Amino acid sequence: MLLAIVLFLISIALILLAAELFTNAVEWMGAIYGWTRGVVGSLVAAVGTAMPETMIPLVAIFVYGGSEGIEVGIGAILGAPFMLASIALFLVGFAAIILRKNWKAQLNVNVKVFQRDLTFFLAVFSLLLMPLLFQGHLISGYESYLAILLLGTYALYVFMTVRGGEGGVLEPEKGLYLQRRRSRPSIKAVFVQLTIALSLMAFGANLFVSTIESIAHIMSWPALIVAFILAPLATELPEKVNSLIWVYKGEDTLALGNITGAMVFQSTCIPAIALLAGVWKLNELAIFAASLTLLSAVVILTLFLLNRKVLQAPILLTGGFVYFIFALWVFEMAI
Repeated sequence: MLLAIVLFLISIALILLAAELFTNAVEWMGAIYGWTRGVVGSLVAAVGTAMPETMIPLVAIFVYGGSEGIEVGIGAILGAPFMLASIALFLVGFAAIILRKNWKAQLNVNVKVFQRDLTFFLAVFSLLLMPLLFQGHLISGYESYLAILLLGTYALYVFMTVRGGEGGVLEPEKGLYLQRRRSRPSIKAVFVQLTIALSLMAFGANLFVSTIESIAHIMSWPALIVAFILAPLATELPEKVNSLIWVYKGEDTLALGNITGAMVFQSTCIPAIALLAGVWKLNELAIFAASLTLLSAVVILTLFLLNRKVLQAPILLTGGFVYFIFALWVFEMAI
């Protein structure tokens, strides 16, 4: 038990270190190439930090295969955006309240970036629930059309994000860690630091999952709770930590874009692969989690619009209540 706790703490430290290295490198990449905050947060950071959880469904479907592998893969695909739309957004709102010591703290997010990301997410994630119209799985042949539609939608999203130019060009507050003495680092050093950060991030997330499972086994916790709650939380930890760092720095557009951009990516590109493989089938748990994901995103976007497009921290706390509903339902199933 002591070894598991030590490894757990080491995994947390690795993820925190990786997140700091990653955000620092991404900020400098954006500054060197002249990218806006919208591009850095919603595209570069979002896709980069999504890599650990992106590999899980691909390995489950194509390496392990079989009914269990496919079920794990589909669960991972739907679980990632659910965690982001619920607990990740909740943590950003909670952090803003604590750091700014104001219950109604306002996040200075770029309105167009936030609204566009959530609108795209709701559109593509709704498409993923189409199998419900066909008794849980799509009619053979339609999967490829839906996959192409999802990939095309993400291409449109990338085009609009790059062309939009929202948020202004980012200028980092401190130098690149690998070249602290240089006022402007080389792009090669930036890529090296990014590679180190992503490697540490992936290793730390895997160590986190394995130690959590070990602790759950020792404590005799239900395996279902570990599989659908604790493990997904671990794989989404990089996005959460990166976003919290950016909230601390006052870079709210980057903080929210890192999450909402990952939501769009994980609801288009990865599901498209599962659809092309012909394995897209939704069970009861997947349908319930997907419905709650839509609920969280719809409520947050609606409250944001009703609040005259001013994003106050309490709006994001909605995600925590949605996650609590899911946790209660899973716990009830487990017992």
